[in-house]
Order: sequence, then structure tokens, then C-alpha cells
Amino acid sequence: MARHGARVLILEQEERFKDRVRGEFIVPWGVAEARELGILDLLRQNCASEIPWVDLGFGPRDLRVTTPQQLAALSFSHPEMQETLLAAAKEAGVVVRRCMSVQKVEPGPEPRVVVRHNGQTETVPARLVVAADGRNSAARKWLGFATQKSGDPFLFSGVLLSGIPAREDVAWLIFNPEIGLIAALVYQGRGRFRAYLPTKRKRVSASVFFGIGESGALLRRSITPRRRTSVLWLLSREETPGLSIPTAMEWRSWEMPPVTVIPASARG
Repeated sequence: MARHGARVLILEQEERFKDRVRGEFIVPWGVAEARELGILDLLRQNCASEIPWVDLGFGPRDLRVTTPQQLAALSFSHPEMQETLLAAAKEAGVVVRRCMSVQKVEPGPEPRVVVRHNGQTETVPARLVVAADGRNSAARKWLGFATQKSGDPFLFSGVLLSGIPAREDVAWLIFNPEIGLIAALVYQGRGRFRAYLPTKRKRVSASVFFGIGESGALLRRSITPRRRTSVLWLLSREETPGLSIPTAMEWRSWEMPPVTVIPASARG
């Protein structure tokens, strides 16, 4: 938008982005979307690693020849990706203000955003407001959107590790449906790997921080036929503590207003 002459303002809450458990692995169809958005080369050059191979427990699969997009997957550190895109936005002419705490959004013909910074409150008018405030969106509450939630019984745990003697061009996504566990190991650049462990709620507390010992034990239960993955985990060093978060889907229902459609052939 800024490149096409619009005045754009980004109000960012974080002064410095933190490492959290969230999506950092983009499958080929998502990589194609990044290419359409014009950010693929930007990510590749600044923060992302291409992952051409995936192993689901049946041996390596080359995504470049087995997917409709014929593209490798992409992996990155989420905070580094955020900084990369924010810097690109500033270079394109976007005004970026950090350490900004949005207090509320006032909808209407002339929407406004109430924001607080360094103890001072101000109101920012805008023609269009985009609220990208995450899974626990406050904007949904301010605007009165009723949220529904699925009854997903799973938790998704992740931890950032280093010192793993594993291939950096393979994403390990190993399933064991017999006991309802999955284990994943994905390279994130600079010698780091993200390890994921989705599991049922009854197996891991939602607030538990786990270390390498507990994680390794769970991985051994998850991947009996592929012990090398659990061994890689146990030989690693923990860079950041792991956290388990719920995986339930949240959404809001939306009723489309009546719309009159006039076929092109009927127009006068």
C-alpha cells in the first residue's frame, strides 16, 4: 500500500520480538503465496532456510518434485522474520512506531485507534484499520465479535535447540497414531532447530515448561522405530525453554448481508 502512495502506520507493541511457539515452517503452497506477495526473495536473503526434503517416517521425500508448486518448504526464526518484514515495510515508506499499546478500536465511518505510549494516550484516525493482534485478539472483544472454539483435545509444545547433528535440509515430521503423538524437528538457521511435540492434554500440562530430559522421554515413546530422532534431541542443547499451548481453533460466525447481483447482460 505504501509503495502505491497510501499513508500507512504500523503500531507495534513489542520493542523487541520474543521467541514463541508458533508457525515457522511454510509448506510449498504457502511458499508460492509468499512469492505472489513479493516477499519470498526477501525472506530467503535475510532469515529463511529452504527445506527441500521432508521425512514423515517413510524415508525422505523431495518436495521440489512431488508437489504441484515444485518448491522447497521454508523455515525461519519467527522473531527474525518479523524484523525482516518490518524493516522492509519501513524501507517502502511505512511509518513504524514500536512500544505502542493499543487500548481500543473505535469503528464507524471514520474509525479511530486509541493508543498508549510512555504513559500518554492519543487517538489515531484512519480510513482503514487492520487488527493483527494474534490468537487472543483483543480487537474481537472491542468490536463485539462473538468467538467460537473447537473442542480440540491437543496441546502443541515446542523448544528451540542447538548442537543437533542432523541434516539441515530435511524436516522431520514423524507420526505415531497408535499412542496419539507426533514429533517434529525443523532447522531454523544459525545452527538452531525447532522441536515440536503435539500431544493430548492429559499427557502434558498446558503451562508446563519442559527440558531436554522430559522431551527426550516423550520422543522415545512417540517414535519407537526411528530412535535416531530421539537421540538427536538428547544430544542437543536447549536454547529457549519450551511451552505447551492449546491447539483449539477459534473463529467467529459472519452473516453476509443481502446482496443484489445484476448480470452484465442486464445492465442498461
